[in-house]
Amino acid sequence: MRLKKQSDYERVFRSGRLWRGKCFQFRVLVTSQEPRIGISVSRRYGNAVVRNRVKRMIREIFRCHKASFSGVDLIIQPSSRCRGLEMARFERILLDEYAQGMGTEVKDGKRSDISN
Repeated sequence: MRLKKQSDYERVFRSGRLWRGKCFQFRVLVTSQEPRIGISVSRRYGNAVVRNRVKRMIREIFRCHKASFSGVDLIIQPSSRCRGLEMARFERILLDEYAQGMGTEVKDGKRSDISN
């Protein structure tokens, strides 16, 4: 469920759609496969402990709301604005910004539609 190869990341960066929210930057490539996620956290975000914590939080949100992310290869880059947020608030912001960028509404972990 993760983007592992450098070629996968390059394909999403080259062909995917980019949008920035207040706390996250998303790169999305619509596919017909299972959803896959890549996470990129800059060193400016914090030390290794802080960066790994935010990556674990993003992976958990992705796992719990897999239906919201169906059919995409997604790279998420958190900004330092979301550093130190509690899990529930972090999750709500991530899902809201993703839904706004995709032009959809996420309710109960399900996305209403997908736009290209």
